[in-house]
Amino acid sequence: MKQILHNIIRLEAVSPDSLSSVVIVPSRAAFVTSDAIQGTELDLARPASISHTTKTVDRTKVHSVKLSASLTEHVDVDGHPSCYIATSADGSQWLIGNASMPYPVSDIEDVMPSRYSEASVCNLTVEWTGTVGLLPLVFNGEIKHII
Repeated sequence: MKQILHNIIRLEAVSPDSLSSVVIVPSRAAFVTSDAIQGTELDLARPASISHTTKTVDRTKVHSVKLSASLTEHVDVDGHPSCYIATSADGSQWLIGNASMPYPVSDIEDVMPSRYSEASVCNLTVEWTGTVGLLPLVFNGEIKHII
């Protein structure tokens, strides 16, 4: 699996409850067994990026996923857990999080620059550590991204 995915052009926040019909096959894919997953699209100011690392701890693979995105509007990340679906420029979709704990940890930072030529943005950082890792989403048995 790629260790760094760039050019994430679309990002959706989804409730972990809406992922209850997703079947996860670790190190392979997340298979969507029902209709489309309902989420809230976040407006990106520029392409986002994802990094994914794997290490072995006590004979168990532990995956760390980090999403970095600049948004055009502030989003409230406090008080409720969110998972994310990232779509890359080639059309592949990636799932960050799943229906069970631990959920991704989301932090938001408002940036108001000192120059007129720079835009005000909100930097979203999502970190998720667990045994599942970053997985491609599979709809109707079709993997859009080859692992």
